[in-house]
Amino acid sequence: MRKIALAALGVALVSPSAAFGADLGPPPRPGAAPPPPPIYQPVFSWSGLYVGAQIGYGWGDTDATSFAGPTETYSYDTDGWLGGVHAGFNWQANALVIGLETDIELADVSGSGIGSLGSRHSTAIDWLGSLRGRIGLAAGRTLFYATGGLAYGDVSVSGPGYSDTETHAGWTAGAGIEHAFSPTTTARIEYRYTDLGSNDLTIDESDVTFSAVRLGLSFKF
Repeated sequence: MRKIALAALGVALVSPSAAFGADLGPPPRPGAAPPPPPIYQPVFSWSGLYVGAQIGYGWGDTDATSFAGPTETYSYDTDGWLGGVHAGFNWQANALVIGLETDIELADVSGSGIGSLGSRHSTAIDWLGSLRGRIGLAAGRTLFYATGGLAYGDVSVSGPGYSDTETHAGWTAGAGIEHAFSPTTTARIEYRYTDLGSNDLTIDESDVTFSAVRLGLSFKF
């Protein structure tokens, strides 16, 4: 009985230490390289300067009144392509992103229609620009934002016996989604409504409004 008790005690003492040794795994081989340190992905920040380019499609309408002869009214659709460059700055605090952006674009948004007395009237937007604020919420590398501010553009109008081109000023507002595909490259899709106001002709009053969807690519510094 004494031998049996001593054998049981020996097994009890050896088994925990063996199990503990098994948990540690095999000892490293002499001369083996240490395991590489873990790789931590840096947290993306929207703060900083950026520049980029955009292309889009606009559609809208023109409401006009001609005083060149008997008063004549017009209402017709306009549409066409636009595209250009943009630049801006973002500042991020936690999930809140605030920024300022400007853009300049060439445009081919135009249309024409027949008025209430049978005369033709046409409108064409040749170039556009804006200076806008941006505010949004960042979800990691994706930014959901709203934007709005000053809009201006070169608008040509023609009616019965006259034509004129002048720069209009108005406002623009919209929203978009932007995603960062790398620490320096982002892409966006944006919708904006733009009201360029009325011209200053004494013989023509044209109100130009349109919507546009733009795709953009930006490079962050």
